[in-house]
Amino acid sequence: MKRIMEANALCLMQLKVFLISLKNDEYTKPLKVFSQSSLGMHNRHILEFYQCLLFSQEITEVNYDKRVRNIQIETNVAYAIECLEEILDQLASLKKNFELTLSMNLGHDTCDTQVNSNLERELVYLVEHTIHHMAILKMGCIVSFPHIALDRDFGVAFSTIKHKEYVHSNLSAC
Repeated sequence: MKRIMEANALCLMQLKVFLISLKNDEYTKPLKVFSQSSLGMHNRHILEFYQCLLFSQEITEVNYDKRVRNIQIETNVAYAIECLEEILDQLASLKKNFELTLSMNLGHDTCDTQVNSNLERELVYLVEHTIHHMAILKMGCIVSFPHIALDRDFGVAFSTIKHKEYVHSNLSAC
């Protein structure tokens, strides 16, 4: 569980550094490349998935579809950073894996599908989900805010980073 927690913390710390670099008007600006959604909306989406999972400790069920959608997270970058820090604190307090039920809507009907899961599996999913949305945030910045400097690994999967390192080291050896 330790490595999974470290991966989540690393992603969230990269996200925090990114958020600190933004002005609130950049964070909330509707972007054409995002079909008029904003960096803040994508960040809210990331953070609310973590909030859903952390709340699941109390009820042993997680349903990312039924998250709160707190507008303040998407419109106030300082508040979003506070929420992110709270998530980091809560993640650090998790000590053991537990079973839970993942509920989701897979169609147009009103019935949720339920599958067995556990905290570790959901945290692995959240790493991938977070990296995916960080890649989207990166695209938005490249197109709309090219002055914002991003870490070269921001929004890049851990496996891709390792692969690039492997390729580079083998090319250097030639």
